[in-house]
Amino acid sequence: MWKKMNGTKNGIFGIVAICLIAGLIVSSLVLSVSAEDAYYGKKIGEWRGIEAYSNGPCTAKWEGYAEGINCEYSANREYQCVEYVDRFYEEAMGVVGAKDWQGNGNEYYGRASERGLEAYLNEGPVTPQADDILCFDNGGYGHVAIVTGIDDNYVYIIEQNWNRNNAHQALSWDKSANKIYKRGTYWIQGWVRLPGKDSWDFDIPTNTEGWETHNVEEYSVNNGRYFINPK
Repeated sequence: MWKKMNGTKNGIFGIVAICLIAGLIVSSLVLSVSAEDAYYGKKIGEWRGIEAYSNGPCTAKWEGYAEGINCEYSANREYQCVEYVDRFYEEAMGVVGAKDWQGNGNEYYGRASERGLEAYLNEGPVTPQADDILCFDNGGYGHVAIVTGIDDNYVYIIEQNWNRNNAHQALSWDKSANKIYKRGTYWIQGWVRLPGKDSWDFDIPTNTEGWETHNVEEYSVNNGRYFINPK
């Protein structure tokens, strides 16, 4: 009787052990799938209807091959940082020919005027705002991104070819000094924008009887919203 019960117990323990091992295997497979890096060309962000895509295994690489993809810059410009900025400025900002802009990320600040843009120095008097091109240098190719908003502590951006899985990032900044801090070995040159980006056109009704005239004394633009303080 004891032998029979002992055998049954051993059988139950064996089944339980097998189930536990199988569960661990399935769990590890699920974890490995959920943690898989974004593939080349996968959407990883969007701003004003313009999608940003992952550069896959070539993220932050400019030479050689990775997972069968040629990472050489001359052969792989499709999801570089500059590609998103160029595409955004042509499709979202209406700058004809922006997709044909040439040059590395660290050239965008210095070449702003030839592209009809205005450049503002990091730690200068002009605050960054949504849709600005944020320009980085690192002594190499540099980097560019699009500003999506700011608050008291961070400048928010969207970019390609920095993080394989997420195009949206937040950069620390000192609002009082108007300074965006270094990002590793990359320092901020400044930001560039379309001239008059901080000016707005409003529809005025034909009948303004009873309206009062006010001059704008102060205004600010933040994350696409326009604030005014009339006299």
